[in-house]
Amino acid sequence: MSIRKIPTKSGGVLIIGEGSADRVDPIEFFRKHTIETKVALLKQKAKMKDPFMPTHAHEPLFVEEGEKLWEKRLQQMEDAPLAENFLQLLESKRKNEQEKLLKGMEITAMGLGGLFIKAGRDHGYSYSSYRVEKVPSDINEAQLPRVFHITKKGDLERYGQSPMTDKQLRGFFNQKNALIARVLDRGGEWHCFFQMERALRGAEGWKGGQPHIHYISDKWGISRKQLDEMIKSGSMSSSIHIALVDYGTQPSNTK
Repeated sequence: MSIRKIPTKSGGVLIIGEGSADRVDPIEFFRKHTIETKVALLKQKAKMKDPFMPTHAHEPLFVEEGEKLWEKRLQQMEDAPLAENFLQLLESKRKNEQEKLLKGMEITAMGLGGLFIKAGRDHGYSYSSYRVEKVPSDINEAQLPRVFHITKKGDLERYGQSPMTDKQLRGFFNQKNALIARVLDRGGEWHCFFQMERALRGAEGWKGGQPHIHYISDKWGISRKQLDEMIKSGSMSSSIHIALVDYGTQPSNTK
């Protein structure tokens, strides 16, 4: 997990990311991420109430709260609706069978987490997570503010100094992209679920901007080494689309 604190007049903003992982136990990975995130948020909240509070003295209590949250989150992932097709996918040995299993499928964010949990616990897979940023070549990243984002209402929020105007930052935001790839490994077998950040923002044209995940596996005739190279390049493609129905910017015609 990655955590950055950006100082502001109101105390600071925490930027928390999943972080990278390479062939780890998915349950332990998500457990650690959940607890560390909760601890970081509780420390931030305590500091905002009392800047001089020695938060290390409360660390055991914060960790206990993190453990409670993890137990709840794990139950949510295990109980989330998950089509049997996804579990059959983990034992499928042919590309055409995998394509049939995933045709027209959709999944929730919790359901995806549940798939990774069950893949590790019940099917013997390890979990890897990678993120590769792709930024416009004409942008000097040193000129960007430390953090900026577009709110759900469409407002631009920025933290840190930058000579760039709001219009320039909006243009950069609309052009930038990132590849997010999650891989399940078991011996020589692997399954890769990947997405582009633009797809989560509804900026791709599939089904009116429906956020989605792509899929490929070793049954595509691609080695794990070749997959690593594709991920590092930030360029991947697949004709398989799995609708992510409760995350990102959903199209306006979604019920």
